[in-house]
Amino acid sequence: MSADLTAYAVELFIGSAWTNITADVILAEEPMRFRYGLAGNSPLDRVADVGVWTFAVDNSTGNSAGTLGYYSPLHANVRTGFTYGIPARVSLTYGGVTYYKFRGRIRDIEPVPGLYRQRITRITVVDWMEQAAIQQVRGVSLQLSQRSDQVFAMVLADIPIQPAAALISAGRDTFTYALDNLGGDRVAATSLFQDIAQSELGFIYVRGDTIQGETLVFENRQTRMATTTNSLSLNDDMLEIRVPSSLETIVNRVEVVIASRAIDATATTVLFSLPTPQSAAIAGNDTITLWGDYRDPAGKATWVGGTAMVAPVATTDYTMNTAADGSGSDLTANCTVRATYFASAVKLTITNGDAGAFNPATFTSATFNTASATPSTPAAGYLTKVQCRGKGLYRYDPETFRSDETVSQSTYGLRPTTIPMTYQDSHAVAQGAADYLAHLYSNPLAQVDAVIFEANASAALLTAALARDISDRIGIDETVTGVTQTTSGMDRGWYINSVEFEVGPGRLGPQITCTWGLAPSDATAFWLLETVGASELNTTTRLGYI
Repeated sequence: MSADLTAYAVELFIGSAWTNITADVILAEEPMRFRYGLAGNSPLDRVADVGVWTFAVDNSTGNSAGTLGYYSPLHANVRTGFTYGIPARVSLTYGGVTYYKFRGRIRDIEPVPGLYRQRITRITVVDWMEQAAIQQVRGVSLQLSQRSDQVFAMVLADIPIQPAAALISAGRDTFTYALDNLGGDRVAATSLFQDIAQSELGFIYVRGDTIQGETLVFENRQTRMATTTNSLSLNDDMLEIRVPSSLETIVNRVEVVIASRAIDATATTVLFSLPTPQSAAIAGNDTITLWGDYRDPAGKATWVGGTAMVAPVATTDYTMNTAADGSGSDLTANCTVRATYFASAVKLTITNGDAGAFNPATFTSATFNTASATPSTPAAGYLTKVQCRGKGLYRYDPETFRSDETVSQSTYGLRPTTIPMTYQDSHAVAQGAADYLAHLYSNPLAQVDAVIFEANASAALLTAALARDISDRIGIDETVTGVTQTTSGMDRGWYINSVEFEVGPGRLGPQITCTWGLAPSDATAFWLLETVGASELNTTTRLGYI
């Protein structure tokens, strides 16, 4: 029996409140579509792509305001507060529950021009992952003996626009060193998220909820493994199922790469120095800012971090002179260097405090007729030396841990992949990760890429489409492809990796086509300490390395 939504709503955050614009959304012209989550289901798909939501609104005199150009940002009649960058969200209500399935900020506004064309405006909204993609991170400190979730939180805090909510699970690993790879060009936050997620073997994504629609999730590597039963089963009631059609999806050799690091014993190593005297003078009473990246004095390390950094000391760490070659007068006494140290870089604030012979700050009537009252130009100075000292953290040649599924290799040929675990330094975890991933991806018959179904086909399917989200585990039975959720007497499942909706017009309400991108679960029952259903005697067949 078919089912219909109770209601749906499109809202914009205008001023200080959410404003409902559903009356102006035109599903008949263009269906509303949104997608969020991880792009694929390979071992490297750990961090969500930028989610995208598109829809169209009535820009003619037939809209709720009866105003042409109501959704044209350059039009005199534009709706008050309607512009780029404002928050937007969509909610779908059924069974007494309102599900906020997508939230983000307006990126594109495209009014259709012309007197005889559609008078609509196409709007594109991107989710919070866009903020992580555009944020260039440099000003964070080196992390010492911090769990993966703590490192994640440090990077997250550097992003100016925060998610509406965050759900951060405690990491399984404590990294001895992290964020030591920020030297050179600034690094996007999503790139650091990928380093953290791969090192933890977890996931980072944004999902909907029943409160406001934007929850950023950091998931440790036990989260999915601890889910041992399917929350939903699809039994020949899908429109389409996408199974791997190529050997390219198989991975039967996994090489996990971790870094070999060394750290200085004392905070005496020069990790940054001005390569040549400054070519331009710093005027008196002026301040400049310089950034510098740490370097290995031996020139061997690929990345260099710094800790226990020392505040610059005059003459020892910096000098200033009236001549660039050092032949002039020494102005170091007038120079102040303040260093702000980060994981792989330093920000230097340098002030030439020379004020000339006449200093207004100390002027009194008693000195008015003296020589000191005679104005003179403050002396410009050249930096002839600047250096920063501390303990260097050096990343050298990587260590590689390999796992081979020989049965799969003899059947399908060698299919290798490499997983960098940038902050991981445990040999046991690296080898365990290689074994686990090789086992999980070596059999194409256990994989399903996506499932597509008509949500309105039944109350159960509509509820599932709205309630289920990323990392929920589902079962599938499909007769034609032979995909089944039961193997060797045990339940097989697939984790939702991405969510995609198409919402179009229907006879009694919006019709929803739902697509879930899927990732495989391991049919093996793992032994996980203090996890109900996975720590009882005689219920497991394989020790979980994690």
